[in-house]
Order: sequence, then C-alpha cells, then structure tokens
Amino acid sequence: MRLVGDNEDLSAGLLAAVEQAESIIVETIGRECDALRSGRMLAARAIRTRLCDCAQLYINTVNAARAALETVVDEYPDLYDKLEYRRAAFAALLRVEMATLAAARARSESEMADAALLAKTA
Repeated sequence: MRLVGDNEDLSAGLLAAVEQAESIIVETIGRECDALRSGRMLAARAIRTRLCDCAQLYINTVNAARAALETVVDEYPDLYDKLEYRRAAFAALLRVEMATLAAARARSESEMADAALLAKTA
C-alpha cells in the first residue's frame, strides 16, 4: 500500500489545479485591462463575461479540492493547510488585480462619458 505517495500525488494534483485556475483568472483580468486601455470596449465586455466563467471555475476547483482533502485531512492535515494558505495568498493578489481592473474600468467609462459629451456639444 502506497498511501503516503498517493496522498502526495493527490496534494500536488489538487494544488496544481487550483494554481491553474488562479492563473487563468489573473491572465483574464490582465486581458480585460489591456482591452480597456486600448479602447476595445466590445472585447473588454466579452472578456468580462469570460472572467465570470473563470471565477466560477476557480470556485468549483477549490470546492472539489476541499471535498477531496476531507477524506485524508485527519491523517494529513498539512494538505488542507496548504490549500487554505494558497487560497489566502491568491485572495490578497486578487484584491490588487481587481483594484487595477476597477481603475481601468472607471477610466474607460470616464473617457466614454467625455466622448459622448463632446459629441453632444459638437
């Protein structure tokens, strides 16, 4: 019986899945910011929809990882701790990324409002 190795494989696989879901979210936020900064509003809206899908993927991945880890948490509590540490670190990163995205969205909306005002007065 190779229980320790199997749990190490489980841990590595679960953490890799969570890490991949996190990377997809961060990349998608970056793509939306780039689209907003370059004035590609239609692309930014499409990417925003994709960001919602990515967030759901992340939630599902973390929930699946937690459920899988509950079966071995008594023998290997460090596996669950690693997942929670990773989740907390990502939450901190996500706050920064979302603040950047919010600033890009606000600037884009302001520029669109300014353009609409100029069009009205012209």
